[in-house]
Amino acid sequence: EELLAAYGGLGAGQVAVRSSAPEEDSERLSYAGQFETLLNVSGEEALLHAVEECRSSAGSHRVASYRRSVQWQWASEDTIAVVVQRMVEAQYAGVVFAQADGQTLIEGIAGLGQPLVSGACAPVELPAAVRSAVENVAREAARRLGAGLDLEWVAENGRIWLLQARPLTAPPPAALPPRLRFWTGANLQEAVPDPLTPLSEELVHHFVERVFRISFQVGGLPQPDEAVVRL
Repeated sequence: EELLAAYGGLGAGQVAVRSSAPEEDSERLSYAGQFETLLNVSGEEALLHAVEECRSSAGSHRVASYRRSVQWQWASEDTIAVVVQRMVEAQYAGVVFAQADGQTLIEGIAGLGQPLVSGACAPVELPAAVRSAVENVAREAARRLGAGLDLEWVAENGRIWLLQARPLTAPPPAALPPRLRFWTGANLQEAVPDPLTPLSEELVHHFVERVFRISFQVGGLPQPDEAVVRL
């Protein structure tokens, strides 16, 4: 009853259901992609199911495997809170790394940012006005907290919303030359901490091969032989 009353207070429209665990987004760990996040949840029954699904993800095999890999012990494996937020009508969304000295690194896409965060799509060039607004908000957040931050943001009708803030677990170099893109495997290492299973490895090889062959075809190049694709 309390949950549904609070949902009504948000307008009873579409919401995002997200996890908030004790060690999540700490200075040591981010747990990126480990707990369930459900977007565009609408209706009382759907909300109740979404909250339970998010809570139960704390005890999933995926989270247990990650916890073992980072040698983290919980007092209770089901210790997790759930945050319900009004869905923002995103024109653009993405992530921004902001350091306390004012340096920022922004990536974004049109629409919701989940495909970018999950690695399903590449970032795009943002409109100058959006980029400037994100930089200003990110710098202010880092200045107030006095630390480097990894922020998720959304642009809605000229307004920038900060959806989540976590400490930088793998900060960029102290000085970033102009136009330098900083690459890191930190998020992938958190999402896939253990060796791939034989089935997963075979799927990865299959999709990598398809990507290579399509790329060569689009570029008008001869198809690579099997040894090159597998390498």
